[in-house]
Amino acid sequence: MHPETGQFDPAVLARRKYHESAAKWCAKWLAPLHVFFGFIGLVFVLAPSMFKSWRGIVESLPVISLIFQQCSTFGGWFLLYIGLIVAVSQGKYWFSDYKKIRILSAEDRIGQYVSYEYIVNNKIYPNTKREECDFLFRVICSIIIIPFAMCSFGPLSFIIKSGGYA
Repeated sequence: MHPETGQFDPAVLARRKYHESAAKWCAKWLAPLHVFFGFIGLVFVLAPSMFKSWRGIVESLPVISLIFQQCSTFGGWFLLYIGLIVAVSQGKYWFSDYKKIRILSAEDRIGQYVSYEYIVNNKIYPNTKREECDFLFRVICSIIIIPFAMCSFGPLSFIIKSGGYA
């Protein structure tokens, strides 16, 4: 309901099918994409630091070698991405005022996070422009953070490459 008028916004309700499809896509694909990028990070960021023969192969591949160099040496692109993740994750909580999630009981939520499966199963979709902005911001943040699973191996790779002394 709209905070001032107590009414739902018809324009937001007209976009409900897009909200449903975004929530269903996130519910279906976020976990597999995290696993995929985690595997990529393990194979192309951490493993080359541990195995010299694999490192030669990885460094011969153009895009993969850039990912390996950036993640394992704390390169500029890696630090920029980490800064983006920190800004987005902090912004998500500063910006967030999704009323439907705030009124859930403590058993149904962990902090401010409610899974997309829960949103889809209970049909918790936005009804006002404020809720819609917050919902879309959450979806975009969830998608931006996916490659972090790959980057999370960077610090461990850095320590291994430096001989254990960071």
